Parts: sequence; C-alpha cells; structure tokens
Amino acid sequence: MTSNRDLSWDREIDVVFRVMVRQQLPCAATRGWIMQPFPVLIWNIHGCGETTYRDPCLGRVPRPENSVAYIMANEVRQSATYSPDGLDYLMVSYSFEYRGGFNLLNFYELPNVLPENVQQALREAMERLEQSENATICDTTMRAVQRKLCGYALLDALLRCAKRRQDGAPQWRRLQPVVEYLNDHFAEPIAVETLIAMTPYSRAHFFRLFQTQLHSTPVAYIQRLRVRAAAIRLLHSADSVAAVGAAVGWQDAFYFSKIFKQLTGMSPLAYRKNRGDELGMGEGKVGDEGRDMDIEVSSGGM
Repeated sequence: MTSNRDLSWDREIDVVFRVMVRQQLPCAATRGWIMQPFPVLIWNIHGCGETTYRDPCLGRVPRPENSVAYIMANEVRQSATYSPDGLDYLMVSYSFEYRGGFNLLNFYELPNVLPENVQQALREAMERLEQSENATICDTTMRAVQRKLCGYALLDALLRCAKRRQDGAPQWRRLQPVVEYLNDHFAEPIAVETLIAMTPYSRAHFFRLFQTQLHSTPVAYIQRLRVRAAAIRLLHSADSVAAVGAAVGWQDAFYFSKIFKQLTGMSPLAYRKNRGDELGMGEGKVGDEGRDMDIEVSSGGM
C-alpha cells in the first residue's frame, strides 16, 4: 500500500535542466582541481581517462570508453585523458530537487562506478537530450517538455542502483526544516535568526552549509521562490504588477520589478507579454551556464 508520505513526494520532486556541453580534450590533458555547483553526468563517448577525487574515500577511478559517471555536486576532482586521439565527452547537468531546493540524491547512496544497465539507460537518455537540443525546435514549451522527460529518465536510471541512506541526521538533513519553512512562508517577513534557530549551527556554519547545499544564500533562495511564484501569477492572473509583488512578499513595486528583472532578464510586464503564450518559466539555453559550471579550486584546500 502506498503511504500518504510516499504520495507527497510526487508533488515535491522536480528536475531542472542546467546545461549540456559536448567537448574534446587532447591526450594526456590533466585539468586542475575543479568542482561544479550541480550534479553532472559525464559520458566518455570516445576515449578514456580517469578521475581523481580529493576525497580519499573516493580515490582514483578509471573512466573507460563509453562509460557514464555521476559526479555529485561540489565534489572536488581532477581528470586526465589517456587516449591517443583525446577524449570526446558529453556532460549533462540537472538539479534533481526535493521541496524546491535540496538535491534529492542526497537521500541516497550511489556506487562510485555505476552498473552497466544503469549506464546504458543514462546513455540513451543523454543521447535523446543531445538530439533534442541540437534539433531546430521553435516551440519553447516542447523544448521544456523534452528536457523534463530526459531529466526524469536520468533520475529514474540513477535510482535503480541507489540505496536509501540510513545515516541518521547528516548536516544537509538538519537544514530540511529551514527549507520547508522557507518554501511555505517565503511571502512573509523572515528573520535570519529564526532560520538559524531551527538548526544546531552557529551563524557562520549555517550560512556556509546553506551555501554548500543549496548553492545560494538564504536571501537569494527566498528571492528565487518569490520570483517563481510571481512568474506564475503574472501568467495566470490579471493582477497588477504591484499586486503580484505584494502577494509574494514585496510591498515595494519598484523593488519587486528590480529583483524580478535581475533574475529573469526582463521586467514583470515584459515577462507577462513575452511568456503569455508559454506554459512555464524558461530554464536557459544550451551552454548558457557552461562557462560557469566548472569552478577552479585552489590546491591549498577548500
């Protein structure tokens, strides 16, 4: 029998497309220590190499030709290429989100080397995504649907070999009450001290952990929730810009318009006009975030 708790997950899980990049690396190329703020999947289409993780528990992992690797968010690593003709690879990044912020796969343990049947399912989904992204699709709704379908196919494949964590209350889980509170009360005035009090952490540790787990400050996270809610209201109501801003927590219409434009690239009125024929917010274009996906890490430590 399906429990009510299981049913609630249906409404709380989302996949968000971040970036897709096809690249080539020359033979023997070794990149410096890097990390990415979102989980990534890397398919070695032609060529082989290896990944060395800074975490000694993960160590050094060979990456043979045609293999697919899952790299957790914020995992510090460096890669080397050994094939004479270099390495041709496809990198795909999605956020697998629970309750609008947490990485869903933090609830699970995945093997360092994925089973072959899982890798095959990932290859098929990544190939479909690449074909879709390279196709000439004028309908932005269709493109968004294709991205969602491929994202859920990737998540489904990963969950086939995932094991639910039984490790008590790791740091990221202790932030869950904060995220749930923000998701439910983002339109209300919120004091940072209230959020910190929900955790056992100091102010500095709280901010550092929030940034690591949610790739955002608390203020920026609230802004994202408010803008997302405002975008839906703009498309599905006739409320004025001021009324929309007030409904999501901004009483100052000018400030609301300023933040909305910062996060979406257009004013609320322009968003309503330009997106009125679409079913949802856009999630970027191929390569939009590619320049910012790799973050170099100094050798002296995090």
